Amino acid sequence: MRRFFISFREIDCEYRDAFEGILQNSNSPLRGIPISSREDVRQEGEEVIRSYIIEMIDTSSVILCLIGNDSHNSRWIDYELNVATSKKKLIIGIRIPDTTGAGPELFIKRKLPIIEWNTRRIQSTIDRMQHLKS
Repeated sequence: MRRFFISFREIDCEYRDAFEGILQNSNSPLRGIPISSREDVRQEGEEVIRSYIIEMIDTSSVILCLIGNDSHNSRWIDYELNVATSKKKLIIGIRIPDTTGAGPELFIKRKLPIIEWNTRRIQSTIDRMQHLKS
């Protein structure tokens, strides 16, 4: 079963929770194990945060970046995406409903897909990208 790291801004945590529910729903066409930051390690310093992120991404097979109105301004989303890129992880953006913000810079540079919040479309994009990658 695929393991999905979910990258998001803290302000969008309700959408992270909703997407984790989708991944764990036995009736969903998109199933997998969600991995996202649940532990608040910010007070322990940036090196601890970086190690925590790397560990979660290492154990993931797909990186899902939830893109809302302000995701493009998050240095931690940028960091997560750069780590995922260095580890050659599959990265897909998911547009949070009713938002119009730009994708993070990496999405523009690498022409990564940003998919509407639709589980069937997300699943088919993942399948297609994994097939191209192999």
